[in-house]
Amino acid sequence: MLMSGDVIGQWWSEPLAIGDRVRSLVTRSHGPLHVKRGDFGVVKSIYDAGPDIVVKFGRSSQGTLKCHQVCKPNEYEAHSQTQVGPFNVGDRVCSLRSDPGWRPQPLKRGDEGVVEWYGTTREQIVVNFHDFSGQLNIRELCSPEQFMAEAFQTIQVGSESYTVGERVLSLRSILHWRVPLHKGAEGIIECLGATSNELVINFGHVSAHLKVHQVCRPQQFDHLHTRRVGRYKIGDRVRSLKTIDSWRPCRLRVGDEGIVECYGATQSTLIVNFGHVCGELKFEDVWVIQRIRAEFCTDLAFDVHRVLRSLPTEVLTERADSSCAICFSDMLPGEICRRLPCLHSFHQECIDQWLRRKSKCPLDNLELKMMLSSQKAIEATVKEDQGDAELVRG
Repeated sequence: MLMSGDVIGQWWSEPLAIGDRVRSLVTRSHGPLHVKRGDFGVVKSIYDAGPDIVVKFGRSSQGTLKCHQVCKPNEYEAHSQTQVGPFNVGDRVCSLRSDPGWRPQPLKRGDEGVVEWYGTTREQIVVNFHDFSGQLNIRELCSPEQFMAEAFQTIQVGSESYTVGERVLSLRSILHWRVPLHKGAEGIIECLGATSNELVINFGHVSAHLKVHQVCRPQQFDHLHTRRVGRYKIGDRVRSLKTIDSWRPCRLRVGDEGIVECYGATQSTLIVNFGHVCGELKFEDVWVIQRIRAEFCTDLAFDVHRVLRSLPTEVLTERADSSCAICFSDMLPGEICRRLPCLHSFHQECIDQWLRRKSKCPLDNLELKMMLSSQKAIEATVKEDQGDAELVRG
């Protein structure tokens, strides 16, 4: 951290020094720093490792901003008439994406706000949506006049063409988020992401930037189990050859076993789900211990992905007697649960993900295929008995 008297340059502004009086070019509505665009503050410290400064606004509000997000008081009016990417400061814009994780309230597609200034980088723009504010990528914004035209726009990503509003399934899991994303989750395409091969997808409970090779159309999902991921195949069981302490929600250890899900950010990496943690690794970081067989994939696709939709679900009206045996959390009113033919119930999301990896009940270890066959036999017997009873009554 720089000491008093040191200076740092910033975009379109004179250098700043500790103790300088500044005005904020952005609104911050969440976290420890609450500030409105135009508020006066004093620079308290400057980080030498990056373009961050600590600014104190008033008596109690103090926090970190990028150095280009403040200016000298005499420069404020000039900054208020500056172009920010394809927009001008003060332009009204609409969000092309949703984000349930925004605070103090979720961002919704179509929310209208005002352009304030650049975000973390020149590819991002801070927008004030009146009750809350945040930064979005330039690709995720448009003018209110353009918004209706974007409703059914075709998005060309590489060789694939998608339509805004089209439903897709995730081919990867992300377990370190506050609300995890699981493979097979269904979402809606909202817009192009930060790069030309990314899509912003709203999964309802969470919004995500995914590479185009990390999603597929619902009708394609059952046929992807033999697709190659470099030297591996989707579904291969592999063992980690390295420890990564920085992985969340817990570290990856040498020897951990996981399932190959799809390519990573590029086609030189892969996503592996280890159950307790999931992340991106290089091909040489794992070793295959069980090669998935094509006939197993076919059976799994039939027994799970097609039959899964026919298994009953219910919205709980009261707390269940037992907790979910997969996540160990209580099953509470309002949550959706799925019941297997063996009569064991679990959170729908938990058991769906479990059955996509293991086609057995987690409690009694009964095969799903066997349970369904037994259920069909019982139903056939009951139907036959009902038919005999009708004949007797006739």
